[in-house]
Parts: sequence; structure tokens; C-alpha cells
Amino acid sequence: MRDLTSDTVTEAVISTMRDTKDSRVAEILESLVRHVHTLVREVELTEEEWARGEPRALRVHRRFLQQPGASGNGSAGSAPSNSRRSSTLAKRLNERT
Repeated sequence: MRDLTSDTVTEAVISTMRDTKDSRVAEILESLVRHVHTLVREVELTEEEWARGEPRALRVHRRFLQQPGASGNGSAGSAPSNSRRSSTLAKRLNERT
């Protein structure tokens, strides 16, 4: 394992996604990683804070997917018009993990 620093970790994480078959998913994941890493640096997030927040973020993600319309089925009270894309993206991301 190579030595990671705050200057090299973002590119190291992104390099692990080089084999992502869906180019759109790869683009979104790369942007997400860059934004999250920028946020972590900006607020000087500690490892303890990250550990506490990670399970919470996963719960929020699951709740979003359980909302009416998140599946893109067009039911009453559905999510905005991009919900079908959001659901498709969520499925693609879950397939990657």
C-alpha cells in the first residue's frame, strides 16, 4: 500500500474507479469524491466525526430511496421529474458495491 497524504488521497480514491463500466456513473462518482474530499478539508473533519457521520449518511440515502416516487414509478407525491434517473443511478451505484 502506498503512502497517502491529504494531497494524494483524492486521486488515489478516484483511481480505484477507473474500471467503472458506465461512464456516467464514473463521472458522478469522481465528482462526488472530489466534493466530499474538499468538504473534509474545508471543515477539517476528524476521523471520529467521519465515523459518526458515515452510518447517518447511509441511513439518509436509504430513506430517500424509500420515498414515494424515488423509484420513478410516477405515483402521486412522486419525487421531481429526475427521480427515474436518480433511481437508475442508485441501482447502478449499488451494483458497483
